[in-house]
Amino acid sequence: MFSALLDTCVLVPSRARDVLLEMASMGAYRPLWSRQSLDDFLLDSLDLHPGRVISAVRVVASRTGRYGPAMTAGDIAAYLQAHGTPAFGGRLLTELGLLPRAQSE
Repeated sequence: MFSALLDTCVLVPSRARDVLLEMASMGAYRPLWSRQSLDDFLLDSLDLHPGRVISAVRVVASRTGRYGPAMTAGDIAAYLQAHGTPAFGGRLLTELGLLPRAQSE
């Protein structure tokens, strides 16, 4: 099996992403992406669907605490900012109203 690096330009258009990830799930290849690509993909998702992304983060936060520490959406955003997706985490903190606009950009 070969590996292929998927850049943001193929992850953001949903049709291309769906086809490529479906092919990978069938064993056609092993998909790879960098931290930068992941950060860019998450930023693009936040730009395209801010309500959905924020809602998803809030749902994840609401389900924490059962087997580990409880986290807020802000805690999750701060963690993401510090651990691999700095631009997305900072922008999410801003969208959540936890950072002024100038600090995250």
